[in-house]
Amino acid sequence: MLRQAGDRFLHSPKWGMFFFKFAIFSVLAFLLWNLISRPYGHFLCERVVAIQRSRLPIMDVKYTDYRGLTMKMLIGPAVNAPAPLKSPQPVPLEIYPNTLHFNIIPFLALLLATPLQSKKRLILFLVLGFLFLSLTHVLHLFLDIEAYYFGHQTFVIDKARMAPDRLQEAQTFIYMIRLTAKLQGFMEQAGSMIVPAFIWMIYSQRWLFQALLKKNQSKRKLPPKPVSENKES
Repeated sequence: MLRQAGDRFLHSPKWGMFFFKFAIFSVLAFLLWNLISRPYGHFLCERVVAIQRSRLPIMDVKYTDYRGLTMKMLIGPAVNAPAPLKSPQPVPLEIYPNTLHFNIIPFLALLLATPLQSKKRLILFLVLGFLFLSLTHVLHLFLDIEAYYFGHQTFVIDKARMAPDRLQEAQTFIYMIRLTAKLQGFMEQAGSMIVPAFIWMIYSQRWLFQALLKKNQSKRKLPPKPVSENKES
């Protein structure tokens, strides 16, 4: 009896059951995320810092327990940039990794709440989806450091004194800084939640299409409304 109830719970195609399961798995995913957030965030920071050391003059990196995990960085001025700095000074940064990978919670909840089609398919999407999410977390953290670091520095472009090739290089450099800031803003505002939704739509496409087809078919099968006839005496 318990097995049958469990099967109905996992395989039920009804939307009401989906939202009920989503609420339950969201709570469980939050508890799991709360356990792994600090070591996972520290792991991400170490990987990104290792990449950035070859590009930026990182002077110091520290970690604190503020907001679960905070990475404090001190990065030297970008003296080798194509565009000269107005006032070269070290740039202090504070990054909160836990806010970058919070989308693990809806990712797990959406996949687990979807009617189970195949255990192999579920495990495959959980593994591949988590790996893809991890790549986006690395990218998000990388963009955060780039956007905040270059955004806190003032570059000077003197069109009258700079050589044409140097001017073109400097303008391209400034354009890439602005593009990085826009990408970072997109990831921070919407991109981090679009990714798990996109993975879920691919995973649940069969169920979603079947639900839409059944809804359209049920609308077509509705009996016509009776027409009231008014007879004049």
